[in-house]
Amino acid sequence: MGMLALAAPFAANTAFAQTRSPDTIDPAEMLSALDAGSVDAALAVVTVNAVAQMDEAGNQFMTATVGNGLTFEIHFASCEQELSQACKAMYLIARWDAVSPDAQEQMEALANNFQMERPIVSTGFLPDGKPYLLRFVIADYGIQQGNVLSEFSNFIQNATDFHNLIGTEVPLNAAE
Repeated sequence: MGMLALAAPFAANTAFAQTRSPDTIDPAEMLSALDAGSVDAALAVVTVNAVAQMDEAGNQFMTATVGNGLTFEIHFASCEQELSQACKAMYLIARWDAVSPDAQEQMEALANNFQMERPIVSTGFLPDGKPYLLRFVIADYGIQQGNVLSEFSNFIQNATDFHNLIGTEVPLNAAE
């Protein structure tokens, strides 16, 4: 039911978008580094759209949209080359609009409880009051493509559950 609660308002917007089949990747393929090019195939299995972009500092990141309307970003870290290439880590982050000051204490309690129940992700509030959910992935010695797919899938499920927990009063995915 958790997935349906998020999916209903966005069904019209994603009617024609489709993910790729899991058969399009080799789960045993070892990726020696993380960057937009290396994670794109696994990301396409669980999202309907992913776009590689550059931030103001020239670092590459990706914005991805899931079929249920959730959007999140993938940022690359511990990179051996400029422009976020050949990286040993990435983090996935979903953000929502800031909550009203009246609801801040309740939302913080919900985020803290979620964090305790699911230590695989981090939850909290950015300095501007936006709730977030974050997952850090380390691949110092490489990572199998199937594990990247699992990281994305687990993150999406946790972000969807977190969205459903904090309620519909908090619009999905804050604008930057």
